[in-house]
Parts: sequence; structure tokens; C-alpha cells
Amino acid sequence: RGINVTEIGAGYGRELPWIPGLFVGGNLKALIGKAGYYDLYLNQNSAGGLNKFLNNAKASLQPGVDLGALWDVHRTLEVVPFHPRIGITSRNINNPQFANPDQARLAGLSSRYSLQGNTRLGVALSPLSFWHLAADADLTRNVTSVGKVASQYVGVGTEINVVNRPWLNLPLRPGLARNMAQPGAKTSLTGGFGLNILHFMMDVSAMVSPAAVQVKSEKETQKIPA
Repeated sequence: RGINVTEIGAGYGRELPWIPGLFVGGNLKALIGKAGYYDLYLNQNSAGGLNKFLNNAKASLQPGVDLGALWDVHRTLEVVPFHPRIGITSRNINNPQFANPDQARLAGLSSRYSLQGNTRLGVALSPLSFWHLAADADLTRNVTSVGKVASQYVGVGTEINVVNRPWLNLPLRPGLARNMAQPGAKTSLTGGFGLNILHFMMDVSAMVSPAAVQVKSEKETQKIPA
């Protein structure tokens, strides 16, 4: 079971005139959700499982609301060093719920697929104009589409601007992340880079675990990323 959600939204944010350095904003979104479900029996010769999953999917439309705030501490208290920033974001605070296909309801699942909200807190420091440090954490325990598996990530990282000019910026971003909601979860390596040229911005990021676990089958034993 799973869901594919397309978001179409508009956002607005501004600095509060009576508190310099404190910015607030929000998004209003139209969410097009396509929830799918299919029972795949491993002891039977069930071919085309993915196609049947996609064919059984059901689409529905729901509204979504995001809120956020950012405190640029240096704009409020100029004596504070390293230009600290503190931010918080809450996504889908209205808990959008999408229609599940008939197959899911017949299997005993709810008639609605809940896209539960998420709240995340972050802190950033800039020891130098081209070097930034950041840490963030989920404040909410997030339900996933895999039964009994939750996510609550904590991450730390740094950004180094290899090219740091007003019209061209090339940042590199290494870091670490761990899912604190799962006992025994491994620490993952994160990495990314960006391209900011004039008014065009692009970012690419990835996360992978260097640890591996052994999976035994009737014929062989394989190692896969944890």
C-alpha cells in the first residue's frame, strides 16, 4: 500500500514589523493523492504485482496547510556571534485524508489514507560567510506506510560554498542522519550540492547507510544496505 501526492500551492512569508529578525509564513495547497493497494501472495505465482497495484489506485483531492517561522537572531540581537538562525516548519497540519481503493477496504483497512502532519525544528550557525553548520530534528513521531515502522529523524550537517559570489553560488553539503523512532536504526550518510545562478536555484541530495544487514533465503545469503 502507498500513496503518490502531487502538491500545487502558493505561499507567503514576511518579517514581523514589531520584531526584527522574526519571519512567519505559510502555504495553502491543493493535494492530488493517488492511493494504491494490492495483496501479493508470496507462496503463489502472482505476476504483475506492481501493475495491479497501480491499476487499483484511487485518486482524490484534498487541501493542505503548512506553517513556518524563522528567527534570524543576529537581526534581533546584533551582539550574538556566528549569525544563528532558528526555524520551525509544520507540514499538512490539517491531516489531509485521501480515499483508499475498494481493495484496501475489503482487506480491513480504513476507507481513508491519512497524510499525517510533520513538525521539524532546525538551528543553523555561520562561523564564516562561506561555511555553515546546521542541525534539525522531527518533533513529531511520523507514521509510515510500512506497518509498525515509524520515523523521527535527527540530522546534522555542514555546508561549504565552493563558489560564493552574489551571482553564482556552489554549495556542498555533507551530513549524518538517524531515525530515532526505530530501535537499532543505523546512522546514514547524507550528501548534496546546489547551484544558485542569478535567480535559478537547483538542489540535489541523497542519503545512504554505510551499514549492511544479511538477508537469508532458501538458496543464498545477501547483504543489503541497512
